[in-house]
Amino acid sequence: MPAPVRLFGLLACQAFVNAYLIGCMPADLRVPAVGWSLSVGRLGAIAGPSLGGRILDSGLGLEWNFHFFAATAAVGATAAIAVPPARSGHPARTTPPIGTADGAAVG
Repeated sequence: MPAPVRLFGLLACQAFVNAYLIGCMPADLRVPAVGWSLSVGRLGAIAGPSLGGRILDSGLGLEWNFHFFAATAAVGATAAIAVPPARSGHPARTTPPIGTADGAAVG
């Protein structure tokens, strides 16, 4: 698979997770939820290649990388399935959006 196609899949996955969090979290928890989501993603991006290198360095063979990352993907898929569906409606906004004065655009 070409690198741009793989990269698009990775970036799109993170964007979908962020969009899901924005849609299902209450307003006061949206920013922390997206921040935690991005942080966990960055930790995985750091730990994954390091762990893959350690597995190869241990002499176990290339197939152990596949087994480990397949098991990790299975855990992630199970976690994704366990996530409750997003709420369909949002509570009414009680304050005007940031950057507006009484609902009128500032600028």
